[in-house]
Amino acid sequence: MPLRRGVRVHRTAGLQAGEARRLFDLRRGVTVLGLGVSTLAIVSIQGLGSPAFADSAPYELYCPGSPVGNLVFNDVVTSGTISPSAPAAGEHFQLTGYQTTLVLPSSVVGAAAALGNSDISGTATTQVDATGASPSSAPKSTASFDVPIPSPVPDQGLTINFPVSAASVGPFTASGTSITIKQDERTHLTLEVSGSSLLLNCTAHLNHSEPSGIVRAAPYSTPIFPVIAVAATPLIISTTSLHNGRIGQEYSATMTAGGGNPPYIWKLAPGSSKLPQGLKLNRHSGVISGMPNHRDAGTFTFTVEALDKKTSTRPHTQNSTTKVLSITIS
Repeated sequence: MPLRRGVRVHRTAGLQAGEARRLFDLRRGVTVLGLGVSTLAIVSIQGLGSPAFADSAPYELYCPGSPVGNLVFNDVVTSGTISPSAPAAGEHFQLTGYQTTLVLPSSVVGAAAALGNSDISGTATTQVDATGASPSSAPKSTASFDVPIPSPVPDQGLTINFPVSAASVGPFTASGTSITIKQDERTHLTLEVSGSSLLLNCTAHLNHSEPSGIVRAAPYSTPIFPVIAVAATPLIISTTSLHNGRIGQEYSATMTAGGGNPPYIWKLAPGSSKLPQGLKLNRHSGVISGMPNHRDAGTFTFTVEALDKKTSTRPHTQNSTTKVLSITIS
């Protein structure tokens, strides 16, 4: 099959017309990659750096059992923003700017160009999941893409976005103070090459769990749900004052907090003055209790600190806040 006019296959892709035919063995309507040693060298995929957006981070797509073997794509990024940025419980919100970016290696793009293709087209089926909101999953959506193949084929590969234009997903309804929007672990890709379809059923893993390209073994990591965006109401200590205590009588006061990612941990802030003698702060309940010492009378001012739970997804963030309070002992 002659090369398409106007497209030069970059020599660094390592592909000529004959090699391209061996790479895309087109039969029975399915695109199949030859698995000879020379072909494996041709389709090795270079890892490409991708920027992260909002709370998203690059991840890996592992596509096993496809007609081309087990394929790995690293540095995939799914981006989006929760709007409004900190919805209260019961408030509706959407994920805006939703889009996934994947880079096809120059070897595969060069093979398609050598077979006379002027573009890379196909579909991607994805799903968005939510915690701290309902529904817990948005309906699956299928986006089409059709990207022209430049000439020469760039060494860094060909960027594919799906959907082509960033979209909105939702609406969702916030059910708590902390919301996490994630890409479902499964992504289904179809690439159309010379009238045939290459079907890839992929799962997400930690980035670079396996090197990009054709691999024999599954990634060492378990499948993940890549985080797209996180929203949480600010962590605050809602207690404004503490009641007075009397020497020789049991004292108990409970401090409360809201927002952030409960449950909370309580402690005296670094550099704070101490509690009155005989009183202790329960780090789990926020209760100050005990019996004031007869030698302690007066007003005691101190600073308490509340910390919320570290997020389970990377980066593992934790919020904290402080408040100055006082207890008068008489």
